[in-house]
Amino acid sequence: MGDIWLRDFADAKAIADDAFALVNERQSLLRQNQDAAKVTMSGRRAIQQLKKKLRQLEVALQAPTEELQITDREKDRRRTLLRTLASRCSQAETTLNERTVPGSQRDGLLGGSAKPRETEQTAELDNRQLLQVQNQLRQQQDAQLDELETVVQSTKHIALAVNDELNLQERLLDDLDGDVDHVQSRLSSATNKVKEVLKKNKQCCSMVIVIVLCVVIVVLLLSVLHVF
Repeated sequence: MGDIWLRDFADAKAIADDAFALVNERQSLLRQNQDAAKVTMSGRRAIQQLKKKLRQLEVALQAPTEELQITDREKDRRRTLLRTLASRCSQAETTLNERTVPGSQRDGLLGGSAKPRETEQTAELDNRQLLQVQNQLRQQQDAQLDELETVVQSTKHIALAVNDELNLQERLLDDLDGDVDHVQSRLSSATNKVKEVLKKNKQCCSMVIVIVLCVVIVVLLLSVLHVF
């Protein structure tokens, strides 16, 4: 039983080495701006296979020491080996799931060249599928540009209509200003005529009063003379 466990552990370790080799290859491809989809898929399959193998080895170690025919000290040693290998598996999975090459963010801040980005949707796609996705994205962008063009055209028409309305209102205000000036001129002329009429009427009233006074004086004189 113990020999079988060690052989299985050796197989698991070999799978872990393969997974790390695939991870390193993926990192190298990404740095060179090359397609890493296939390597990513292979690496994930290797990690899943490694996880399955580690679970089997862990279950095997849970059997009583007598059945394993090993000492407690050996059992603890094997558990340590499993933990170490599981840690390597976790490290490889974390690196594989990174969407950018480590250091790309720092290079971007320092003005370095942009590193290729890989999403979860594209990581498991081959070149043909990636081309289909690219075409779909291009079609979506074209549709969005068409919609944007329609909105821009509509906005342009509205702006032209508003401009025409403003021009019309400006012409109406100019006409109104001219009419106000004309009315004001006629009002001033009418005011002057009224003043002249009032002035003439005032002179006529003064003459009438003088005549009336003269008549009264004459009547009084005649009365006085008649008495004497």
